[in-house]
Amino acid sequence: GPQEAVESDQVVMIADEQMPSWLYETFSGSVPAVTAVFSDRLGFRLERKPLVFIAAGELDEIDGYSVKGAGLDSQFTVMIRGKALHIGSREREMMFQKMLAHEVLHTWQKAMPGGEFNPEQSWLHEGSADALAVHALATAGLWSAEEVEAFHLEQQTTCNESLGDSELADAGAAGNWTAIYACGYLEFTNNIDDPFLLWRQLTAAAHESGTPYTQALLEAVRANHQ
Repeated sequence: GPQEAVESDQVVMIADEQMPSWLYETFSGSVPAVTAVFSDRLGFRLERKPLVFIAAGELDEIDGYSVKGAGLDSQFTVMIRGKALHIGSREREMMFQKMLAHEVLHTWQKAMPGGEFNPEQSWLHEGSADALAVHALATAGLWSAEEVEAFHLEQQTTCNESLGDSELADAGAAGNWTAIYACGYLEFTNNIDDPFLLWRQLTAAAHESGTPYTQALLEAVRANHQ
């Protein structure tokens, strides 16, 4: 049926109005807010606004819930299903807020000089997206300082458990996506006050060198991070 678009200066979102109200409000209240932070902190607007579609279905047929998404250039689609979505919680709100902030942030990353994805070291791409998404959620007032700290501590535990005796450099080849996300996030947040500044410094260095950003380049930039 007819849908109402939620549009801001930075994004256009169309969310299925048949989804539970708490979930609709989570999306409509967070996506425009975090994309405004992206535009401000990264220093540019995209030439074309990202288009976000959020569809809901089988909300009374499937036990539990599932979330699937796919992206193409400046378009991202999410499909959510399941009975469990009728019941909201702060934990679920935060999960959906970060998920969409992370995915939309990739659009800004790709548009930045020096921000091209390095498939050989995917934790840099995914970890930076999580770090910037969480920082944007806090900047927008959607996550409290306590919630950010709790998330950070959780990622430290997850990173340690998922890596074990292995190295982060081997996580991609091993398909260890838990480590890629959790440990990658820590690469941009441990002893870092401003992940956005670190990301801008990293992409500027990559652009200047004419090569994709790498772990070695990140370590060099981080050593001089101010």
